[in-house]
Amino acid sequence: MKITFHFGHVLAMFCMLFSAVAVHPDEYIDIWTKSDKPSVANALRGAKGYTYALISNGVDVIASKPQSVPFIDIYFSKEIQKWMSEICPDASPGLNYRYPMCANVQIAAKYNHTGQQTYRAGAGWMAPDVYVNAVGSYVIELSFGGEYVYQYKLPSFKINDGAYGEHTVYYHLKNTICGSVCRYDKSATPQLAKIMTQWREVSLKNYFDEKGDEIEGIYESTRANTNGHTAKYKLALKKNNDDRFKYTYYLIYLSGANQYKDWDEGEIKAFLYPTSTPNVYKTEWLMYNKTLNSDFYITIDNSGFITTNVTNGEELFLKLYPTAQSQKPRQLEKWSGSGFALNNGYIVTNYHVAEGANSILVYQTKDDGTRNVYKATLAVSDKTNDIAILKINDPNFKGFGNIPYKIKTGVCEVGESVWALGFPMTDIMGDEIKFTDGKISARSGIDGMTSVYQISVPIQHGNSGGPLFDMKGNIVGITSSGLNRDLQTENVNYAIKISYLRLLIEDSLPTSIIPQGTVLQGQSLTTQIKLAKKYVFYIECSK
Repeated sequence: MKITFHFGHVLAMFCMLFSAVAVHPDEYIDIWTKSDKPSVANALRGAKGYTYALISNGVDVIASKPQSVPFIDIYFSKEIQKWMSEICPDASPGLNYRYPMCANVQIAAKYNHTGQQTYRAGAGWMAPDVYVNAVGSYVIELSFGGEYVYQYKLPSFKINDGAYGEHTVYYHLKNTICGSVCRYDKSATPQLAKIMTQWREVSLKNYFDEKGDEIEGIYESTRANTNGHTAKYKLALKKNNDDRFKYTYYLIYLSGANQYKDWDEGEIKAFLYPTSTPNVYKTEWLMYNKTLNSDFYITIDNSGFITTNVTNGEELFLKLYPTAQSQKPRQLEKWSGSGFALNNGYIVTNYHVAEGANSILVYQTKDDGTRNVYKATLAVSDKTNDIAILKINDPNFKGFGNIPYKIKTGVCEVGESVWALGFPMTDIMGDEIKFTDGKISARSGIDGMTSVYQISVPIQHGNSGGPLFDMKGNIVGITSSGLNRDLQTENVNYAIKISYLRLLIEDSLPTSIIPQGTVLQGQSLTTQIKLAKKYVFYIECSK
């Protein structure tokens, strides 16, 4: 007899997550949906192993391991085994790990019973006759992988103690649930859902060679394989490249599962979410039977990672690839842009400026011409509209003070004068902030794109993410791109309308970070530039 079971399933949660949004093309995340619920006869045709639990008068008989098992519990055990041996001759007691989890049926018999001893009279004396067991209405539950559950309420009956030949329960099971012989049929085995990627070991190695960061790679468990029942997983640690998903990395199964053959190469094994401690991640870990365990934590360094779980303790995964010999020295890749201040240490720039950066430095020019340098991280972003909001995370940062401008609420008119500040082409033009001005040429961009203004303000590499002001000193846009880069046109440039920044903030951050300063209003243009430039920053990114 085997212990009780309880298999939950949480892939439906991920189905909802991934079906709600499009997925970054580098990730190829897809949901393989589970089978439609089959008839119980078809489900039993996929059975290669079975376990059962006896819940007798509310007590789990097998788990409690009583000294003496009452007749009625032994009787139920024998009846279940007799029924299974006849209808599923290919299935044996116990779990068969060589087959998918749904090929192992779990049976729970839940019943209440009372006993009464009867006597017969004779020759002036009384002698015990028989002990009668009265079993109330009982429930038999069959479960395949915890996803396909069948429940049957069966009638009451009485049986004499020791009358094993009276196969009342067997006939109940046969007549009510399934009476036909169910020879094993692989195609009849229900299929659980999977969270799949298109990544395989070969393609992952190519990716790690070309683009992988310092902790991405292939890892293998150092745990010993015990009697074929301890998984020695080989997993790939892959960075998430889609900012719409909140996990930072995910683990991809490559090989090693030996408890239920439900795992395919390329299937997601775990999602890693950042914590306040660098290189320590809270993890949603899919167990061998596809149940979700949220009590995993992973600590990563250059040689491997350690999983920590209250139940399973610690397990070390050693990094196998890239090997020390295969790793090529990577030159630090740097690029730059511009940005401007919001309240509470937040900074606006373009998404394409912050995209892919492992390090973001913000340079603030002081009145004496020297610079403060602060570390920043990406707070929220809108890839579609090319907006990113950074947050300074630096112990030396003391705040911006009172920001002198505000964010315009309306839309600019065609012909309206505007001006920009930024740090274009610093390697050629130097690191002093640059002023350019022009007009609103159109209230839409290429192909009628309504999220941008076309502007005649000259924009160069490095201006991206800087502020676009109107003549009253209000920020009306975020400088973004120039058409002349591709088509050699003159003064055809674009700025993202500031209303899209406001929408991103209202959706993701406290609206109190939106500045409401009015100091620039009524000032001359030269004074506006002098007051505003302290709040416009050179942003240096690298990976």
